[in-house]
Amino acid sequence: MTSRRPIIPAKVIPGGQQPPAPPNPPSANPGWPPLGGGPPGPPPAAPPPVYVHVSIPPDPPEKDRTPPWWTRVRWGHHLLLLALGFPLSRPWAHVLADARSNAGLAGAWVIAVIPLALVAFWDNVCRIRARHSDPDLWMPRIRAFVARLLLYAAVLATGLALPLATLVYGITGVHT
Repeated sequence: MTSRRPIIPAKVIPGGQQPPAPPNPPSANPGWPPLGGGPPGPPPAAPPPVYVHVSIPPDPPEKDRTPPWWTRVRWGHHLLLLALGFPLSRPWAHVLADARSNAGLAGAWVIAVIPLALVAFWDNVCRIRARHSDPDLWMPRIRAFVARLLLYAAVLATGLALPLATLVYGITGVHT
């Protein structure tokens, strides 16, 4: 245990003054090596000059860059998926609305999110398979379109049956 006595300085040196020299300056030869290895050798050689060359490649030409994502979005494709997915979402929206009235809001979200995650995973797998398949094969592309259609239908049904106000319910604690 340390004592609680205050530390009292031995000498106060005013600002702007040099501190006193140490009582015993270190000797030029501290006695190393201990066996008296003889006189010291020649001083070490000066380090060689070092030159660093850095080459920075120029930016690629503008034509080689990929366009931004908003120019690559296929708006017609997504509008077609929305139009086809809306009628498919009705049965699932009825199931979620029934689950919301019987099992409560948390149960309805669980019932909605688990199939939504599975369909999203299946959509991702189908998209990867379609991207890496032979361009002459139609089946992987059709399968990817159907997976994305079901994903749109599940998202639409979840949005219709479980509105975004449930986020407010979760944050504020207000339950209806």
